[in-house]
Amino acid sequence: MVMMMALLFVVVVVAAGACDLGRGPPRPSAWNAGDEKATSSWEQQLRDAARASIATLDNGPSAIKRMLDPRFDVYRLLVIDGHLYVHESFLRVDKSRKFATLVAMVAHRLPNVVWLHDSGARSSARSLNGSLPTTLLSRRVDQKGILVPNPYFGRRSIGTWDKDRSRFEKLRIPFERRIPKVFWRGSVGSKRSCSQGTGNYARLQAVTLTTCREDLFDVRCQHGCADGTNTTFDPTCFPRDDDFFDLKNLATTRHFVDPADYSKYQFLLNLPGSTSGSYSRNLNHLWAMGSVVLLWHSPYVEWYYAALRHGTTHLSVDKSSILHAIETLQNDRATRDRLIRNALEVDRRLVCGTCILDFVVDVIHLIHDHLDGLLDDDDNRLLATLNYMLYGDEVMTTRL
Repeated sequence: MVMMMALLFVVVVVAAGACDLGRGPPRPSAWNAGDEKATSSWEQQLRDAARASIATLDNGPSAIKRMLDPRFDVYRLLVIDGHLYVHESFLRVDKSRKFATLVAMVAHRLPNVVWLHDSGARSSARSLNGSLPTTLLSRRVDQKGILVPNPYFGRRSIGTWDKDRSRFEKLRIPFERRIPKVFWRGSVGSKRSCSQGTGNYARLQAVTLTTCREDLFDVRCQHGCADGTNTTFDPTCFPRDDDFFDLKNLATTRHFVDPADYSKYQFLLNLPGSTSGSYSRNLNHLWAMGSVVLLWHSPYVEWYYAALRHGTTHLSVDKSSILHAIETLQNDRATRDRLIRNALEVDRRLVCGTCILDFVVDVIHLIHDHLDGLLDDDDNRLLATLNYMLYGDEVMTTRL
């Protein structure tokens, strides 16, 4: 009996330490420190951000010649006369193949242009190319690169995305009838190196919230956590100033929740990607649900973050502020309604299917203009470039 009481005491002490949640007010992420008084439209803000990132990159004939180097076969895209050309090695990477499919859908709207694309969460092309025009799915605020949409909108492809969004809209229920909890499902754990698993730190912090306050949180690990103790991450990778790693009872589930059912919850949480803390496909769905969107602090940005504003389109949260955020929203209907209304506007104006395709077209036109339209000349150089791309023959004109 004494031993059982001692064990119970130990469990309570561990849980109490791990559940010592802060109540600090939410604060904007570093990337969210833009001009709150900006008068330009959200769409224009995205174009301006893309133009600014492109302006810092190399251009001219030398840049084009370098991008045609065989070292970049796995990263290069070339559009000539409305047709997209990529090396077979580009298509071996699933994310790259899906991005090529997206570009091919709008190739007839594109100018003659060449650029690089790296779909990796930790871009390896950047370490090779320096400052060549390179599109990325996400990057840190302080890194170079041209942000474009990730290719995981829609169950099969971007072509089905607007149908999915219509399905989400039909399934929405009034906010007051929704489950008054914060919802998230995903994986925790990675067999990669410590430097490639930084997103797990945030995910583990978030998953412990459910054990601490199940009345407010339904944030559960669906993959990688096994029974809640055998995660595939290495806890020595992360700081030890947080005692949540001592909590053995992580909130897990094997139950799959269809994205269409996310709208049953009042608050939807997005967490950094598990591999490197960059983008997460989960966020693609959240704006359309009619819920309050919560973004966990992360230094990584996606293509439409330039238009997002903490307190307007979403709330930026972490372990020390999320409890304060939820308690505040429960008692502040005006703020809650504003966040929901603007989240739906993000879905309607920034991440709809046609919005995504239009943005890709705009960005590639900006890359074309940055390269001075050098592939527009109707001379032998076009044929030489295409021949080089398809057959690898080292045919170069003096112009390159």
